[in-house]
Amino acid sequence: MNNHLIKQFLTPVWQDYLQLAPQVAVIQTALMQHNPILVNDHIAFRTFDIPEMDIATLEKHLISLEYKLLDNYYFPEKHLSACAYIHPDPSIAKIFLSQLHIDQLSEQSQLIISDKLSTRASLPSDNSIFYCGRCWGLPSWEEYLYLRQESEYAAWLITLGFHANHFTLDMNAFNANSDRQLDWLGLIKLMESIHISMNPEGGIIKGSPEVLLEQASTLADEIKIDFDQGSKSIKSCFYEFAKRFDQADGKEYQGFVAANANQIFSSTNSA
Repeated sequence: MNNHLIKQFLTPVWQDYLQLAPQVAVIQTALMQHNPILVNDHIAFRTFDIPEMDIATLEKHLISLEYKLLDNYYFPEKHLSACAYIHPDPSIAKIFLSQLHIDQLSEQSQLIISDKLSTRASLPSDNSIFYCGRCWGLPSWEEYLYLRQESEYAAWLITLGFHANHFTLDMNAFNANSDRQLDWLGLIKLMESIHISMNPEGGIIKGSPEVLLEQASTLADEIKIDFDQGSKSIKSCFYEFAKRFDQADGKEYQGFVAANANQIFSSTNSA
């Protein structure tokens, strides 16, 4: 495939993400002092498990860009399932696409979500759906707070809609071509120096060489939304870092680890 088509997809996804996560420009400026070329390991998106917007619908756009399904993941405590996709060009970021199972939430949460989604406009029929934002009515502040108590993911998604939830630095690629080897301690110190807070759930570093993947993430930025009770700050998007290890066959592990991802999700938690 002509990589121009991939660029046509990823460029607006990235530009939209930067609007929601101002911290990313600060982080990238600091990183680029040591390596001017930053490679993305993966990009994550969130959605609901209903027709027109579920994983089965969205993945058709990814397949048209030559992505292939890599694996499936389940997060029963968070009422989520996810799929990971990989592109034949290793320089193209993987995609991690998760969905919320609405029918697993309380009746009140289901009513709030279904009420908002019933107002939705026609969703884009092309891959711009991944960055089209909220295509339905804004919940009230009380509805947002109610959802947040049960599912931070639901509150985030119903309020913000479709955006890249996070991009992820490929630390392997960074260290392969950098004048400075960035280990986790160095990364943490760098984030402290630019006043970026890290997600502490499960420890700053999630995973281990034994599971072939280590990850860390920042805490999400905040943006102001004009709710019915006035302008309120809510969590938006964050930035992640991933370090991969070689499998027994000598090839770098490309999958994801559910236990890691379960903790990464909390990067957008308000508490």
